[in-house]
Amino acid sequence: MLNVMDKFLAIGLSLDDVMLRSTWNPAKEIGHEELGHLSPGAIADIGVFRLEKGSFGYVDMYGARLKGTQKLSAELTLRDGKVVYDLNGITRPDWNTLPRDYKQTGDGRWDALTPAPAGRRGGQ
Repeated sequence: MLNVMDKFLAIGLSLDDVMLRSTWNPAKEIGHEELGHLSPGAIADIGVFRLEKGSFGYVDMYGARLKGTQKLSAELTLRDGKVVYDLNGITRPDWNTLPRDYKQTGDGRWDALTPAPAGRRGGQ
């Protein structure tokens, strides 16, 4: 999806237009108007992106290259309000602030980096 969004940026759409065309508009099109927006009471499915500037290339379906100067990178993803992807650990406590004997800090239901509880490794 990010690759398609990047192509929209490369052909000149504004970031606001790209976000609208990638969230609210598709949700309406598939008949799920409860998705694609951040209104009170809406499901908290959220993507946090970083807009990078540089020289990027995007290939079309025939193999031609489109040059672009912007690219979105996923920083954080929440699914129903729970963190499911956190590229740079921005939701985590700073390592320097934790007590010397700290234990796991994540949520085992969502965090693949958090060790499994003792006795549950390898099907035990």
